[in-house]
Amino acid sequence: MNNGVFIKRIQWINELILFYLALNPLVYLFEHTHLLRGYLLLLLISIVCFPSARKTSTTYFPIVIIAAMILLIAQFGLNYSIITSLVIAAFFSWRFLVYEIKQELTDHYKLLITSMMVLLISLFVYSSTATLLMGIVQFIILIATPILLSYNKSIKHRLQTVMLFLISLMAGVTGMVYLVYPSLQFIFQKTMQLLVNVGFLSLSTLDRVLNISSLQKQDQGQAPQIAFESPKLLPNQTIPNEATGEEQTNWEFVIYAILISIIVAILVFLLFKWSKRKISVTTNNAYQADVHVQQLDTHDHSMSIITNRRDKPSNIVRRLFYSFEQYCHQHGVGRGRGETVEEWFTRINLPIEDISLYFHIRYNHHVNTPHEVQDFRENLAQLRKEIKQHEK
Repeated sequence: MNNGVFIKRIQWINELILFYLALNPLVYLFEHTHLLRGYLLLLLISIVCFPSARKTSTTYFPIVIIAAMILLIAQFGLNYSIITSLVIAAFFSWRFLVYEIKQELTDHYKLLITSMMVLLISLFVYSSTATLLMGIVQFIILIATPILLSYNKSIKHRLQTVMLFLISLMAGVTGMVYLVYPSLQFIFQKTMQLLVNVGFLSLSTLDRVLNISSLQKQDQGQAPQIAFESPKLLPNQTIPNEATGEEQTNWEFVIYAILISIIVAILVFLLFKWSKRKISVTTNNAYQADVHVQQLDTHDHSMSIITNRRDKPSNIVRRLFYSFEQYCHQHGVGRGRGETVEEWFTRINLPIEDISLYFHIRYNHHVNTPHEVQDFRENLAQLRKEIKQHEK
C-alpha cells in the first residue's frame, strides 16, 4: 500500500473533525423554536432559488451553514458570530479549496490544508488545553508530511508510510476524542462502570465461594468483608481549583484520552495491514493499473524478460487472457510496459475483435455465459496459431 492510500484515510479523519465543527452552530438552533422555524424557512427559500443545490451537497451544505450564521448573528450579535465565522471560513476552505480545484492539488497538499484548518479551529475557537494538544499534533503533521513524502527510495518507503500513518492517525483520533468528549463521556463512563461492576461482582462471588468453609465456622454467620474497592468513574475534563475557585485542566483525563487514542490507532493500523491486499489505486482508466505481468523490454520488438508475476484473476475469461499474455511473452511478442491491449494487438497484427468479450468483462462488468467462454477459448487458440505462423 502506498503513501497516497494512507493520506486519503487520514484526510477523511480531518474532514470528519471539520464536519463536526461546522455542525456545532446548527445544533444550537434546536434549543430555540423560533430560530429553528426561521432556519427551515431560509432553507426552503435557498432550495427554490438555487436549483443546483438540489443536485449536489457541495453547493447545498454551505447554504445551510450560511443560513444558520445569519440567524445566529441576528439573535446573538457579533460575539457568537465570530466563532461561527471561523467555522464557516474553515468549512469553505475545506470544501472549495480542496475539492473544487482538486485537479491542481496533490494528495499531501490536501492533507496539509485540512490539517491547517483543524489547527486554526483548535487554537482559536475551542481554546483549551485538550484542543491545544490536538493542535500541536496537527502542527506536527504539517511539518512531517512534506518531509516524509520528499523521499521516494524503496528502502525508506515502508518506514515513511508507517510513520506518517501513526502520526496522523493519532492526531485525528485524539482530535475526535476531545471534540466529541461531552457526548462520549457519558457512554464511555457508563460502559466502563458496567464492565468494572461485572468484574467486581464476579470477584466478590468468587471470594464468597472460596471462603465458604470459613463462613460455616463462624458463630455469628456474618459475611466476610470484601477486599475489593468500589469502581471509580473516569475523571472529568476539568476540576475546580480550591485556591482560586477557577477550573483547571485535569491531566489524568488527558492521559486517559491519549491511551484510548493509542489503542484505537493500533487497532485501525492492524486492520489496514490485514486488508492491504484488498485496497488498490487506479491510476489510468485505459490501462486500469492492472498489469498481470510486469516486464522489462530490451527494445521494442525483442524478447521480454518477466520480472514479477501476480496472482491469476478469478474470472475465467480474464484468466484465459492472462495465460495468453504469458504465451505471447514466451514467443517474443509480449505487451510492452504501459502499452494498452489495443496498441499491443495493432503492433503484432492480431484482430482485436477476437477478444471483445475480454473488454466487456474487464470494463463493463459483463457476466459471461458458458457459450461465450467456449468461443473465447477458440479465438485464443486461433490467435496462438497465428503467432506460431509469424514465427516461421
